[in-house]
Amino acid sequence: MKESNNVYKNSYKDYTNHSVIMISTDRQILVEKSAVRQRMVEYSKQYKELYIIVFSDNKKDVEEISYNCKVYSTKSIVRWNYVSDARKIGIKIIDEINSEIPILITCQDPFETALVGKCLNSKRKNSELLIQIHTDLYSPYFTDARIGILN
Repeated sequence: MKESNNVYKNSYKDYTNHSVIMISTDRQILVEKSAVRQRMVEYSKQYKELYIIVFSDNKKDVEEISYNCKVYSTKSIVRWNYVSDARKIGIKIIDEINSEIPILITCQDPFETALVGKCLNSKRKNSELLIQIHTDLYSPYFTDARIGILN
């Protein structure tokens, strides 16, 4: 009898020994007791450490929201500085992480957050970059919105 071909067999990678740097635009992570923040605390249980950098003008200092999860606001004066401010924070985080610990860099979108992620990924040999897409790229709403920005 032939063994069934399971597409997902061996496709899951174990990241429990990784430090994760997440680049996000979701400002709700900075709000105490928000559902989004609670979800981040739950995510952090799957990794050695979780560092979250949020594009924001919020002036909060680094917050430790669980024993292995820290949240950083870019504290950007203007939106144009989100990328450079996030990059600076990310480089400091990478410098603090033991060089033997592998790093997963995850970005919320293929645009500004991915640009930061790509820059950070080039700083460490034992790092991986994960770029997420949380939208339907073929949706007319998405296409119209992106084209509207260019006009």
